[in-house]
Amino acid sequence: MKIPKIFKGQTELTQAQKEYLAVFAQEQIKRYLSCEQFVSDKTIKLYVNNAYKVAGLPFPKKIQWFDSPEKSVKHWASVWASVGDSVRASVWDSVRASVRDSVRASVGDSVWASVRAFYDSDNFSFYKFFHENFQNTDLVWLQLLSENTTGYYFYKEECWLVRKPITLQRDASGRLHSETGHAIEWRDGYGFYYLHGIRFNHDEELWRKIIARKLTFSECMKLANIEQRMIALKYLDAEKLLQEAHAECVSKVRGYELYQVEKIFPRTQYFLKYTCPSTGRIYVSGIDPTVGAQKDAIKALSWKFYLDEEPNFTAES
Repeated sequence: MKIPKIFKGQTELTQAQKEYLAVFAQEQIKRYLSCEQFVSDKTIKLYVNNAYKVAGLPFPKKIQWFDSPEKSVKHWASVWASVGDSVRASVWDSVRASVRDSVRASVGDSVWASVRAFYDSDNFSFYKFFHENFQNTDLVWLQLLSENTTGYYFYKEECWLVRKPITLQRDASGRLHSETGHAIEWRDGYGFYYLHGIRFNHDEELWRKIIARKLTFSECMKLANIEQRMIALKYLDAEKLLQEAHAECVSKVRGYELYQVEKIFPRTQYFLKYTCPSTGRIYVSGIDPTVGAQKDAIKALSWKFYLDEEPNFTAES
């Protein structure tokens, strides 16, 4: 696709530029979510040196690679621990008092913050677009680093780089998700469990119990993390969930059943049981108590799926 360049003084994007921008954005998403390192370590060293040069700093004496974020954090912690509290406090006070603002102004917020690749992917993609289609910018070196690493840390004599993950799995909606292992994992085995975008950190036992549908209703309700609790409920066998909760069906319309649960929660709760038309799987979802209290499966259905109008079903006996 021919790249439609932006010219000085232009105030609006042309239709061709808008079309190209849409393609460019999708390509950037793919690059940041890819586990591929697009260039060699030697080329990345060039990016690092150029970034230091732009900041007016001498090239780092050492570039150190880490196989995962955990390794870089542990290394940083060991360095930090080798310095006494009083020394750390003195340095911190000095930085806050005089150095911080001037250094930040010189090297820019992105360098100061030791940018994490995913965190600033949107900003750097924005700068890359103008670098390629309007005018060269020195920020391109940071952008190129962010595409080829998980993160990087700039120090006076050393630069630390974290390798990209070897696994990054998502569900159909683009959320981190895996029922077979870490949804995101680095080459040393460090990673995180996710189910439909909900993070379980390193709690493999809980993650496995949920995907195996072995968690009981009572165990689900004891989970302190509300998002984990809701995901766990979705994996529960619907009939088992309602049975364990001693739920009472208060409304039934065309296969949509509204259940009332007493004495388990601080207040009466309601759940809608329904079958997914595309998969045939049965689901049970919590309903807003104020909606459920009307004891009408159709109203619960409308609330659940954000329907503007209630379906015209006839209630079953």
